[in-house]
Amino acid sequence: MFDRLLMQNSKHRIKIFIIPILLLYVISCLYIQTVQIGFFYDDLLLHDLPYWPSSAKYSEISWLIFDLIIRNFGYNGTIFHFYSFSIHLFNTVLFLSVVRRLGASRPLAWIAMALWGLFPFAHEPVAYTIGSRNALVVFWLLLATAFALRPGRYIGIIRGFLAIISFSMAVLTYETGVLWPALLLGIDQARRRRFPGLRLLIFPSP
Repeated sequence: MFDRLLMQNSKHRIKIFIIPILLLYVISCLYIQTVQIGFFYDDLLLHDLPYWPSSAKYSEISWLIFDLIIRNFGYNGTIFHFYSFSIHLFNTVLFLSVVRRLGASRPLAWIAMALWGLFPFAHEPVAYTIGSRNALVVFWLLLATAFALRPGRYIGIIRGFLAIISFSMAVLTYETGVLWPALLLGIDQARRRRFPGLRLLIFPSP
């Protein structure tokens, strides 16, 4: 009896994960070619990175990562594009997690994941190295949101702290990171009963 239940649970888990894995495979097949294209268009600005004025480098985390890659691998287009490609895959998985936390059914969440991963607008932050700043700020925002969303429960100190840290990293990555509180406020207004502790993160008590 126990073995039969264990077998059923195993099959159920396989069914749950097989579709997201297949979607990631399709997305990988679509974008893996960008790894081999080298630098082009705005990517050539990376060669001038050491000479950029500090006022032009608002995206501190992004420029730090670019600098670390250059120091360790040189101006290697393959490494830069693999970095951008990897962020897009992580973002796709995080987006699926956030959509599920918002209450979407698995089929609806899988459709949303496919649209997110395959949407043509994702081409720029994946194919252009400079554009990876957009993908990186989205990564931090999705991570912060995943920490903040706890259906039916309060956030808790640790998760709240991790959400704030992720939000801070988003702000240091690109200026669009400051939009996260507005996103949380929208979720709070739409799904307050589902996330009772979200307002405490947006408007902390003195």
